[in-house]
Amino acid sequence: MFCEEFTNFPALHCVFRKKVYNGRKRLQVCNLFKDSFVQKGDSRMAKKQRDEKRPCSSLYSWYYAFGMYVLVRLARFLRYLRRELRPMYIWIRNGFGRTVGAWLHVIGGKFSVLFSALRGVFVGRETSFRRHPLAALSEIFSRFAGVVRGNPRVFGRIAAVGAPLLAAVALAVTLSYWTSATFGIEVEYDGMQLGCISDETTYHQAAELARSRVYDENGTFTISDTPKMSVTLVHAAPMLDSGELCDEILRTKGDAIAEATGLYVDGSFVASMESAAELATVLDGIKNTYCTGDERERAEFIQTVEQVDGLFLSDSVVSAAQMQEKLTAQAVVKKEYTVQSGDTLGGIARSLDMTLSELRAMNPSLKGDTIYQGQSLTVQRPQPFLRVKVVRTVQYTEEIPFSTEKVKNDQKPVTYEKVKTAGVKGSQTVTAEITFIDGVEQSRNILAIDVTKNAVNKVVEVGTQKVTVGKTEIVIGDGVSTGVLLWPVPICRNMSRGYGRGHYGLDICNGPVTVRGKPFLAADGGTVISASNGWNGGYGNMIRIRHSNGLETVYAHCHSLSVVTGQKVTRGQVIGIIGNSGRSSGPHLHFEVWKNGKRVNPLNYVKP
Repeated sequence: MFCEEFTNFPALHCVFRKKVYNGRKRLQVCNLFKDSFVQKGDSRMAKKQRDEKRPCSSLYSWYYAFGMYVLVRLARFLRYLRRELRPMYIWIRNGFGRTVGAWLHVIGGKFSVLFSALRGVFVGRETSFRRHPLAALSEIFSRFAGVVRGNPRVFGRIAAVGAPLLAAVALAVTLSYWTSATFGIEVEYDGMQLGCISDETTYHQAAELARSRVYDENGTFTISDTPKMSVTLVHAAPMLDSGELCDEILRTKGDAIAEATGLYVDGSFVASMESAAELATVLDGIKNTYCTGDERERAEFIQTVEQVDGLFLSDSVVSAAQMQEKLTAQAVVKKEYTVQSGDTLGGIARSLDMTLSELRAMNPSLKGDTIYQGQSLTVQRPQPFLRVKVVRTVQYTEEIPFSTEKVKNDQKPVTYEKVKTAGVKGSQTVTAEITFIDGVEQSRNILAIDVTKNAVNKVVEVGTQKVTVGKTEIVIGDGVSTGVLLWPVPICRNMSRGYGRGHYGLDICNGPVTVRGKPFLAADGGTVISASNGWNGGYGNMIRIRHSNGLETVYAHCHSLSVVTGQKVTRGQVIGIIGNSGRSSGPHLHFEVWKNGKRVNPLNYVKP
């Protein structure tokens, strides 16, 4: 209904005006409707025709009309509510005025009289107070007592109301006082009050902390474990924790205490310095010792390093140079191992409870697995007290080894070998993250590999026709030298003559078993550079093998040979039979070791 009544008007305004009828106020709501498209003097019929042509589908107009309808209904409800509640308001107002208002008026009058009487007690007493203060006070108390005797009922009521109030206030203050208080232990040390703690454990912890802060080489610093303690009530003052109590204990030492920054390594106190910035400079200098300045590296201490500001004994405060010396002093000394006959890198590493890679890292000069008797190897690097780990991202170029391809030639003997295509190493750029500890590489994590040049494989033509020595077919070995020589006669370790006095080898002979007709082995892999029968300057039938690192081995006085010149042999391969050829007084094997063209004692490389 209201929609039909309001939606025909684009603009609605509600004006509230108050009019008075017969001495009563009434709220009158007047709705004034205005149309910006309707001119004055137009007839209602013409206006209705124009409105019918205007579209009435606007949602906004509908909401606007609904709002106006709600306002009109609300105004009517408020007028009704006021009319119904007005008699109740008048009744309450009149009843309050007759009861509470009258009582307050009476009370106000009595208090007015009382205050006037009390004011009279003090008026005019200034002059008498100057002449004789005690007489003036006596007169004031006398007059006040007279006021109390003259108004007994008023003061009785004040006492009846005020006493419970005062008691309640006193109870609240008492409860607040006791609930805010707690029991604590007051600590007195060397005649000085240090403060309050919650329990005795706090003091013992503080005493241990104080002892740990002291750099005490002579053992002269002591902290008493039995100070004077007493239970007390604690209100606003906070309880001391172990750290704060430790500072208070150290303050009792007087001039022996200094404000400083202490350095702790793995929880143990090292020393202290007066300046925290200077201590930080010392620590940064130690890390920079192992750094290259590259922005792609980061350095950190292996141990947990902590700087603590506080009170320390003056004896524990050191200079920057002294702190540097303490932190870089060797905590672990360097150890070396002398290679013995028969030792191998793997065996040495296992005996020292380390990995082969760790042993190689300590000895970067090692090439391959070759070691020799009397060589000195580092098995324990010196370690500073404060160790530094550096993680560095590097980029480097390394070679790509080439492979060897063998092409068989059925027209050539097995000893034939010819390079058809020379091998060419390739190259690649490697990006790696390397971890160093105290400057020694520990691990290498490859991040990326970019091949810049591919390797060209080596092509070798080899013969396949069988070659025999007598009735024995020769066996081609791998020719790989390990650098570690083995004993050439496994069944016998007896020697009739050793190295020295014009004799430059070992004569391995009978005992406890005979060696005649027994095979002997290549001490290491390599290439046979000589395999000849005959006198050979008294050596008789002999074999000469070239190994790596300038080593050569000689086997003389053989009965027969199982290899030919140019043949490759494997470490431990049978290469001949022991005999009595050449200048020899009985069957034995004459074994020599040459190093860089000179004969050396074989016992430096083999062990019987």
